[in-house]
Amino acid sequence: NNEKNWDEMFAFWNGVYDRNVDSRVNKGGPGSVQSSRDSEFGTSFKEESISALLAGQVAFETHSQGNLTDAELSAELQTQFDRFNRANLATFAQATLKYSLNYAKGGLDSLSRDKNWGEGYTYFRCGAGLMDPAIAAFINSLLDPRDKDVTDVTPKEVHCQIVNKMLEEADIGYGLTLSNLNVEEYLPNIRTDCGIDSNVILVDPNAGGDSGGDSDCDVAGD
Repeated sequence: NNEKNWDEMFAFWNGVYDRNVDSRVNKGGPGSVQSSRDSEFGTSFKEESISALLAGQVAFETHSQGNLTDAELSAELQTQFDRFNRANLATFAQATLKYSLNYAKGGLDSLSRDKNWGEGYTYFRCGAGLMDPAIAAFINSLLDPRDKDVTDVTPKEVHCQIVNKMLEEADIGYGLTLSNLNVEEYLPNIRTDCGIDSNVILVDPNAGGDSGGDSDCDVAGD
């Protein structure tokens, strides 16, 4: 229950604050990635992250005023930390879906394929520790480029394997489902591409609304 550590988490998540230090204000952390994915998938997971971070700061302040016991502070911080983790997992799962499709598109030159593959694997690894272990291990086996032949890539194959694994396991992590990611907003052909039945829900009516959940995660292009 260390307030300094909580504030550091907020800072690492947001990235640069001061333009006098670096012109890339609000860049360099997961927060900027969340902005990009939210705009593409029509979700609000960045807003959820901010809400959780601010709620944690309020809890520390309330505790310092003597209006929250140590046990109550600990419980509230765990609740907000889970919200924060859930929102960030959602963003990096969205990124995994996006780049697992993009890197395997036909007609890409080797540099474009490598760039998209590298971004997809990096984004996946940023959220892998928050994922259901079975899903994380499965995706890692597909996206880890070290044992793959880059000349043997079939469009949509890996992407659809990931999609169907997420559907099979249902809980991606922290209670998230594929529908919570609002995937059809960004991937309108996902049903046809991956052979998904019409009765499977892939759109979240709340579009990332109410959740029940380091700069190394920054890669070129967000």
